[in-house]
Amino acid sequence: YNCEIVFFTVKDNCWKAAFYVQALHYIIKDEYDNDEFEKIFLMAAREVRKNISESMLFTCAGESRNISISDIHYFEVYRHVVSVHYQDDRRFDFYTPLGKLEEMLFGKSFVRCHRSFLVAKKYIERITGNKIVLKNGVSIPIGRTYREHVRQELHKK
Repeated sequence: YNCEIVFFTVKDNCWKAAFYVQALHYIIKDEYDNDEFEKIFLMAAREVRKNISESMLFTCAGESRNISISDIHYFEVYRHVVSVHYQDDRRFDFYTPLGKLEEMLFGKSFVRCHRSFLVAKKYIERITGNKIVLKNGVSIPIGRTYREHVRQELHKK
């Protein structure tokens, strides 16, 4: 679970348990006013937000990978096999229609640039002719059908 533990109790003798579970805070009822309680609650919410990274679970041939969306550079389809390229030149192959991935990633800053490629906008360095060049030097083709859409999407960046 992505959570933070805050003990909220009337007892002051449970503090050892708070250390054991690495609680964020220990609040004894009636010793904290509403403002202090609110600050602690907001601090816990910030910590949870900081620790949460949206990810996707990919499975193929009995192997599964949970990959953070922010680490994904691009998806590539070749002969019905989708390859997710992520982190430092890592790759995982699985089966699913690229259109389905495109729908799942709608609003997450990915752009379809070719019938076989879906690219994370944050990893795009430049467009050169009919190619997208990623920050890691990988070159990805831009299909004629997608050319105008890609340019519009990159201007939104």
